[in-house]
Amino acid sequence: MIDQYTILGVISLINCVTCLFLGLIIYVKNRHSMTNITYFTFNACIAFYSFFYFLWQSTNQTDNQIVFFKWCIVGVVLINSAFVHLVFVLVDKQSHAKLLLIITHLINVLSCFGAYFWFYSSWKLKYAYGLWPVPSTVFHFYLVWWFVQVIGCFYVLYRFGLEENQGTLKSRFEWIFYAALVAYAGGATNWLVWYGINFPPYLNSGIAVYACILAYAIFRYRFLTPDEVLAIHRDKLALVGLLSASLNHEIKNPLFLLQQYCEKLRGGSLEQEAYAQLAGKMSNQITRMRGIVERLGDFCKPTVSHSGVELADLHEVIDNALFFVSQELKYRNINTIIEMPDNIPKIRGNQGEFEEVFLNLFMNACQAMPKGGRLGIRCQVTGNISPGTVPQRGTVPSTSEKGNPSTKYAVQCTITDTGPGIPKEDLKNIFKPFYTKKGKSGTGLGLYIVKTLVEKNGGRIWLESDEHSGASFKLIFQNR
Repeated sequence: MIDQYTILGVISLINCVTCLFLGLIIYVKNRHSMTNITYFTFNACIAFYSFFYFLWQSTNQTDNQIVFFKWCIVGVVLINSAFVHLVFVLVDKQSHAKLLLIITHLINVLSCFGAYFWFYSSWKLKYAYGLWPVPSTVFHFYLVWWFVQVIGCFYVLYRFGLEENQGTLKSRFEWIFYAALVAYAGGATNWLVWYGINFPPYLNSGIAVYACILAYAIFRYRFLTPDEVLAIHRDKLALVGLLSASLNHEIKNPLFLLQQYCEKLRGGSLEQEAYAQLAGKMSNQITRMRGIVERLGDFCKPTVSHSGVELADLHEVIDNALFFVSQELKYRNINTIIEMPDNIPKIRGNQGEFEEVFLNLFMNACQAMPKGGRLGIRCQVTGNISPGTVPQRGTVPSTSEKGNPSTKYAVQCTITDTGPGIPKEDLKNIFKPFYTKKGKSGTGLGLYIVKTLVEKNGGRIWLESDEHSGASFKLIFQNR
């Protein structure tokens, strides 16, 4: 089968091995990441294309050349389909473009049949590059579709990758955007030979370069740099500091009272009835401290139903989160108003993670009201939530907010504050990692962690805010 070795064939074999190797490395690093899965799929399609490109360039038998070339073009179709999906995953818009992706994949499935049966009117040797087809009318239509997909993907990368991100994330998308541009420019040189233009498609080597750069970008996106890891630890330490401050205040008072009672007992001048009363007071203070310690032990502990599904009690979640910010609320003179029915159903998810969500939101509200204000907490059972019921003006939905949500989203919580609100230009960045307006005092991870935990547990979160009118975070959870 291998009759000769050509420059184009060797380049394709290198592309095949490189893409397959990188795809497997990224996939093994995190088998559950959609980014890693789609990257592996994309690389597998490139490897498929490159392998048959190598075989086509390495045989002298006409029948084999034609078969290998056809499978090579099937690979081209698959590459574009995988690239479209990968781009929407990279910009975190795949849930918003489900119908578009389904239509794209269906058209490309049909195009695979065309790539094997309908794209060729005849075959002939072209220049020194081997046997090439003469394109059919059907191929002309496919080539238009190929460019539509490619241009559309670059628009999505530019619009949602470059324009909507800053700092580290923007740099990563710049690497992806320009590397993809080089790879597709190199791959597109193959089309020139179809139309009788003598341009050697040696720039196919850009495909392997792109796979390497994309692997680097994904690696950095999923596995944070040391500075970013330190920022996460700083954010966690700030949370621990808040819990420690609350515990210090809550435990210090009963300890002080116990000390006073012990001084009275040591005096030995109390009557029997006074001894009994004092012992009762000491017991109450000890019970109080034990309750505080138990509350801390229950913080971030999951609750599981009889069916094995984790369930969270919203009353306990909010009560525990408020307990740990109670001193901050008092210090800043912030009034808390809670509206929640007693019989609100439990929500599906990890109770400890929900407590962290609400604790972060309450801390965020406290920081927004340094001179006092009102913290509103409203939870209610809702019916069907359709896209039309979510206000569009001043709203920044999280990645899973759009689409056609089902009735399983049944419990809605709204956290409001009377702070200065969020400027319009900051709304689109509010849930992005490392985005902060607090200078060195902020890590830019609080709301990013909130969004991640909410969506991890099947919920969704968005922000409604106008400058000078406070902020309103809305969360919707599954009740089963």
